[in-house]
Amino acid sequence: MKKIIFYIFLILNFIANADYVSKLTMDTNGNIIDSKNIYLKHPTASIAKIMTSVIVIDEIRAGNIKMDDKIKISLDAAKIGGSRISLNIGEIVTVKDLLKATLIHSANNAAYALAEYTYKDVDKFVEKMNEKAKELGLKDTKYYTPTGLPSDMTGKGMDISTAYDISKLSLEIFKNYKEIMDIVKLKTAKIKNNRYTIKTRNNFLKKNLGVIGLKTGHHDSAGYNMSVIVDRKNFDIIIVLLGAPNEKNRDEEIEKEINYVYNNYEIKTLVKKDDFIIQAKVIGGKKNTINLYAEKDYSALIKKEWKLEKTVYLPENIYAPIEKNKELGTYVIRYNNKELARIKLVNKEKMLKGNLVDEIVKKF
Repeated sequence: MKKIIFYIFLILNFIANADYVSKLTMDTNGNIIDSKNIYLKHPTASIAKIMTSVIVIDEIRAGNIKMDDKIKISLDAAKIGGSRISLNIGEIVTVKDLLKATLIHSANNAAYALAEYTYKDVDKFVEKMNEKAKELGLKDTKYYTPTGLPSDMTGKGMDISTAYDISKLSLEIFKNYKEIMDIVKLKTAKIKNNRYTIKTRNNFLKKNLGVIGLKTGHHDSAGYNMSVIVDRKNFDIIIVLLGAPNEKNRDEEIEKEINYVYNNYEIKTLVKKDDFIIQAKVIGGKKNTINLYAEKDYSALIKKEWKLEKTVYLPENIYAPIEKNKELGTYVIRYNNKELARIKLVNKEKMLKGNLVDEIVKKF
């Protein structure tokens, strides 16, 4: 207990004296653009609800529950505090409406009701959250609740993750959970047979910055957290920022990062399929050399000012005969010793083995 208290004290002290605790910006190919303390463990707050929603969607896909299933709100769910919507004991609400409330308005009582219903046991639901985290390779993530509420409100441990793990989870949502993406992009939604309107806590959806989701999170021990997905100028990025001292600071830092990336980076075609790259020597062929070409197109997100290093790797000797489209080398593009692309080099025409006449002709 003393270690936990000391750990929380350090986080609170860090939050009070910094613009944020950690940050990670990456493209949707998983390439990191900008980072600070990305492996530092930090309370997730309501960002934990991303995983809550993943588990619910997985069970819907498995056919175990349905979006239109009706859930009877329990006493335990109704009394959950913090961010919430109006839910009365015994009230009937659909899974779909509770998912919207969880993701759009960050309603703790809605998230808890989903966890109760999905496995009839909240602790089992949390076990599934941790199993999924392990499956996705979120090595520094540990869930104790489906809500992300702090320990003094739940009697449970503090939900913990890192900017790196949250970015990986956000990327998983972007690529494989359209059901969640369709919800988190909404500014408002009507639930409970259109009788109740919920509003997003994602301020960026109200701005023209290209943000298409994802999730906010806040409590005193966590500071102000956020993961956003941005779609602008033909490329997408994910920004995770944890531990800002207030909402204004968090949003300003994220907006600054969005503008910096889109003003300074671009998707550039590094090589096109069938681009001629090099002429390689051949031993024992009808000709002394063979032309090698890029096997495929390759584009990457790069900073506009970067000067790229390009290197061709060939085997020590290339012998005839050579079939068409055989891999005969590698074309590597780097920036500052970091590999950006590795493309196979192939021949477009086959090379037959030479004979004595060919050897004589080549000498003239």
